[in-house]
Amino acid sequence: MRAIYLLAALLWLVPAYALAVEGPHPAKMDVGLPIEPDPRITPGANDPSVVDPKLPKAVLCDPAHHTSEDRAVSEADKVATYQAYGLQPVKTSKGWDFHVGYCATKQGCEVDHLCSLENGCTNDPKNRWVEPYEGTRLNAHAKDIVENRLHKMMCAAKITLADDQHMLSSDWIAAWYKYVSPLPPTPAGTIDPATPKGFGQ
Repeated sequence: MRAIYLLAALLWLVPAYALAVEGPHPAKMDVGLPIEPDPRITPGANDPSVVDPKLPKAVLCDPAHHTSEDRAVSEADKVATYQAYGLQPVKTSKGWDFHVGYCATKQGCEVDHLCSLENGCTNDPKNRWVEPYEGTRLNAHAKDIVENRLHKMMCAAKITLADDQHMLSSDWIAAWYKYVSPLPPTPAGTIDPATPKGFGQ
């Protein structure tokens, strides 16, 4: 049965990866939306300078450790990240409007840390990209689930911190199918209820 789930997932992924584009920003695409960033702009932990040496596993897995203060991205950094991905926010009397390009949706996009702060990476520009919240199942909500699952597994010593960071930076989608569900995310980016109990854990 598990083989059938995996085959279905792979068949579903073919169109998404077939839409990968070459050009100024080669990235994995799905229905015209980026589901993984341009590695030349956003290498994440594949660039060692993005990893925070002050955050070993013992700190990251301490319940008292929080990333809320480090998580904030200034408007200037947010504008710069959008521009790096060919998107031009619009300055209005009320501030910046970031609902532009593929982010012109109700939920818009987030400036995402490819290798998340809770998994030991930094707010470095080389770790930021513009990720859609909707329009593709492989969205920011789904990636949040992957980040949390890998963090939990890392703290339980099921994977190493280095492996955790590498998976997020190199192919978080593969991590979804290996550790979260053999099925694609729902349209909302959540785990399909048909996922076998305990899958990947």
